[in-house]
Amino acid sequence: MRIAIPSSGKQANAFLSSHFGKAKYMALVDVSENVVTSIQFKEFPHLTCGELAINLRKEGVDTIITNALAERLTIVLNKFNITIFRAFGLSVNQALNSWLNGKREEMPLEDVHHHIPNPGIKGGLHST
Repeated sequence: MRIAIPSSGKQANAFLSSHFGKAKYMALVDVSENVVTSIQFKEFPHLTCGELAINLRKEGVDTIITNALAERLTIVLNKFNITIFRAFGLSVNQALNSWLNGKREEMPLEDVHHHIPNPGIKGGLHST
């Protein structure tokens, strides 16, 4: 199993990023039989929710632990069969340890946040 956790830094005690899609880094955690076998921190540049989801899928991520996700990204991740769990704790370590210790609450679609289209980008709102 590979877990992605949004991080503000490149260490396990770094704070969780408050916005998944704008996280500076992702902690990629490999877990086997509920034991961490490796953890690495990687930058995930992206332009769209779809691109981020594709990058995570290419990395073999099947689980996400986070505080917040955009609705569109959640829908794409669900289509890729990536399960999203609510984070408990302030740091990557705290969130991961809570999850490993059985505090696993899937994040329902109703709990995600919505983005209003940006008028400055293609496909956004335009004034007439």
